[in-house]
Amino acid sequence: MIRGLRIFQSTALEMCAVARGSIDAFWGGGSREWDICAGWVIVNEAGGMVANGNKPVHPDGLEIIEEPPLDGKVLLAVRRGQMKHEMNGFVRDFWEFIDGKLEYHE
Repeated sequence: MIRGLRIFQSTALEMCAVARGSIDAFWGGGSREWDICAGWVIVNEAGGMVANGNKPVHPDGLEIIEEPPLDGKVLLAVRRGQMKHEMNGFVRDFWEFIDGKLEYHE
């Protein structure tokens, strides 16, 4: 699923690369709200999506792709797909590929 990794040291720059289509996705955690906000807007405006970086656990057992809280610390930015279901499929495939959770504490 992954051919290479690149780190720009800035969540906003990583998300701009996703919006531009230079990279398919960015999975990050621990960033502050001010480093996420601009990148999130740019990804959305480019037709991409921002989802929870960890698979949400719901009592009913359903996987629901939703935007994470801004202060949630873990996100997955995905480049624009031809259709919404392609981006949702990427997120679900990603969640299945990752074993465990990415957690950050203050």
